[in-house]
Amino acid sequence: MKRCCITIAKAVLFLMACRAITSYAGEDGEGKIDYVVSFVDAEDYNSPIFNRQQGSVWEGGEIRVSFPEQIIGSDGHIWKSAVSSPQTFTVHQAGVHKYYIEYHQGEKITKPEEEDKGEAKLEEWLSRAWKADCLITGQDPQGNRPRSLIVENDGQNDGRIRNLISMIQDSEWHCFYLIGKAYIPQTTAIGTSFDAAYSSVREDSFFAGGEHYTIVKVLVCRRWRPEQCTHEWEPLSTAANSCLEQGSELCRCKKCRTEETVLLPALGHLDENGDSLCDRCGKRAFMQKEGDKIVTTLQTERGEKELTFLCLDSDYNGTGQMLYLAEEALDADITGECFEEAEYNHSPVRTYLNLSFANDSSLASALLPIVRPESGGQKDSACLLSKEEYERYAEKIGKGEAYFLRSTKENTVYAVDSEGSLKLVPASGNTEYGVRPFVLLEKPDTEEQAEPFRWREGDIQMRQIGTKRYRFRCVDEDYSDAYGSHRKAALFLCDRVIRADIDSSGDGSSQGIVKLSFGKDNNYKSSNIREWLIRNSKNSSFLLEPVLTGVSRAYTGSTEAGSREQLDDSRLIPHDIGFQLMQDRLFCLSVEEALKYREALWSFSSGTDNPETQLSPYSQGYYLRTPFYEVNQEGKFCYGSDVYAVDLERGNIRPVPVGSETYGIRPAFALPQQDVKSENVTFGNRQDEEKK
Repeated sequence: MKRCCITIAKAVLFLMACRAITSYAGEDGEGKIDYVVSFVDAEDYNSPIFNRQQGSVWEGGEIRVSFPEQIIGSDGHIWKSAVSSPQTFTVHQAGVHKYYIEYHQGEKITKPEEEDKGEAKLEEWLSRAWKADCLITGQDPQGNRPRSLIVENDGQNDGRIRNLISMIQDSEWHCFYLIGKAYIPQTTAIGTSFDAAYSSVREDSFFAGGEHYTIVKVLVCRRWRPEQCTHEWEPLSTAANSCLEQGSELCRCKKCRTEETVLLPALGHLDENGDSLCDRCGKRAFMQKEGDKIVTTLQTERGEKELTFLCLDSDYNGTGQMLYLAEEALDADITGECFEEAEYNHSPVRTYLNLSFANDSSLASALLPIVRPESGGQKDSACLLSKEEYERYAEKIGKGEAYFLRSTKENTVYAVDSEGSLKLVPASGNTEYGVRPFVLLEKPDTEEQAEPFRWREGDIQMRQIGTKRYRFRCVDEDYSDAYGSHRKAALFLCDRVIRADIDSSGDGSSQGIVKLSFGKDNNYKSSNIREWLIRNSKNSSFLLEPVLTGVSRAYTGSTEAGSREQLDDSRLIPHDIGFQLMQDRLFCLSVEEALKYREALWSFSSGTDNPETQLSPYSQGYYLRTPFYEVNQEGKFCYGSDVYAVDLERGNIRPVPVGSETYGIRPAFALPQQDVKSENVTFGNRQDEEKK
């Protein structure tokens, strides 16, 4: 009888037969067809070469079988198959389909005579394998080599393959090595775990330290089908949005070439610095009336100076223009000497206001020309009040610092003292009085409205986090935050899991790659992942709504393994832990939100219930922000060592250790929602219902 206790190295699988044995539905349910693939001695089908493969597929489904191209038995003989791996075939007709893979016994390998050279060979191959790994992982070749370079069993072999290939995020060919110690490496795991083209060849075989080593070189190129791709997005073209008009951006995945058109909603006017001008387009679009104030910034030789202006008149001299007066007087250190003689038109202060002040103020682009009645048609960008104007606005101005007016009399100039009284003071060389310039601005146009848009479930947005762009999908068009506050917002959830081996530096350098855990305890507020999201989302704050993310409940229990979106939420027991004030724009879901959006938890991209597309050694699931309930010696809640996560492998929600480096991040954000009558726009995967 042929030996069947052998170790796999390299093989070819040939489909010898395909026939229905009996008619029944497989364990996976009605409509599926069971299959069994056996690897046997060509001369004796009852003599298995290695463990068979079995499973089930839907009627008309395709089976892709990968296998080693040759194996070496314990007697040293090489067993070879007939054709190359992998093979694919389509299954039709009900029943169990059996496939036999024949192997033929070949030559016998011999032990090298010069075993003393084996140690040097092993070191050479370890060095080569480590350098090849670093080209894939981005690690430093000068760093310490991991023990995982040598594999001694199927588990170590397959784990090394899955770890390396899961890190390949392009469609280029990559090389790595499997170094088997008393074990012949195999590549079956590539075909069963990944959609990839690959080849393998045995490079060397030798003895070192009394152990037999086999070196297998593997070349692999990942194929990225859209439904399985972990997309790497890049913008192709942009129709820019504005404060009032929508735009769009065409993005394409670098790997699978999928294209996505993303809506860029109208930005709306924004005035964060309080100067009454839109920070984006510079228009005056915010309601202003007499008595309102605006804040401006003035560049001086001593640095930036903040100036507040008070609106004294909303219809200056019947022009419809609004007059604003500085509330603080600028002293001679800023303006220089104000008057050389009692005359304003050619005074140093007028020159300063029209040149330095007008150009160095944050209001520069909005200043309207000021026509003074006494100037003979001369225009100013900024000006001092006249005596008559001061008297007109005196009650609105009130008391304050002493300052010059522009009106003169003989060899003196009018000024206002700290009590608000008019005085005639010497003009030339006088530095006791400052200046309070006034400016004219247009009356705001508050009738302009941003082009309305309402988000709907399934709509797509792109955001940059760190060095990469991520696609987000709307899962709730009427989102409430953790405290039930309706914000008229839409919730967007990332379409992929950001792996734990992330670029923490944000610069894309290999030196920035770290393995990120949740944190030192299960308090999301001080966690590593929250800090990373805040630090790496500076380019993602576009229109994001601040959301109350404080955690007021901890939980015990877990949902049943394999239940996925059919989970029984009664298995999770809530415990009140008190109010926690926290606000974020980019955040992880809570347990409560995970239960509410359970249908999206295991779905990614355009697929449904497809967690296998995200699985890797560093993304076996993703963290939630809710802690596991623990108590201290006094019986009171305390932050501890476990936090809840969505487990993609087990198919449930369960607590996991905060120090784990095998769980990733799946962030969410909220966008402001608008109430509009028409919703016929098509963006992302939105369907135009009228065209249907």
